[in-house]
Amino acid sequence: SGCNGGSAKKNSIAGQFTNANGQGVEIELRKWTPGRPGQQGTFSAIAECTSDMTGKFELEIDKALPLDFYQLMIGRIIPMVVIMDSTMGVHITAEVPEAGFLVDATIKGSKPTAEVHEYYAKAMPIQTHLSMLLGMMQKAPDQESRQSLSDRSAKKKQEAKDWCLEFLEQHEGSLAQLGPLEHLDPKANTEVFEKVLES
Repeated sequence: SGCNGGSAKKNSIAGQFTNANGQGVEIELRKWTPGRPGQQGTFSAIAECTSDMTGKFELEIDKALPLDFYQLMIGRIIPMVVIMDSTMGVHITAEVPEAGFLVDATIKGSKPTAEVHEYYAKAMPIQTHLSMLLGMMQKAPDQESRQSLSDRSAKKKQEAKDWCLEFLEQHEGSLAQLGPLEHLDPKANTEVFEKVLES
């Protein structure tokens, strides 16, 4: 019955990948555990499944999940952020890209996941563009082209920051606000961080 409403049972993530990249691929739900000071954090697998040859999948989770950020890894290379707990059944309809970040998805059953996805869908392409400009800057043959690339990346940085702040303003009180914070410098934006923590 997944076709008509696109819903998922509680404590599960189900969905439909709409293109060939999402057919017969491994899907893993992971949790990030920060390391102790001086140590690397690690991802641990919580549940996994494989989508069928029509791109349909259902990932059943057999332990209670606290409300938190999780990572859904598609075909080992495409990450997606999911914010959920055991009371939610998350349903995802998405096109799976060749590489990079899943930016084209419809998410039901978890409002914060849908919200954080809306943030990343616009933020990740900006970040990708930015790292491309910075890479070009290192290879720039002369001062003039370096300067022009530097101006362009300053514009991109500003665009990233504007979207960040706009998103935070529109989603006060939502857990999804923690997503954009990774793209903001805490020292330069202390007030923003404090406001988010309060909300």
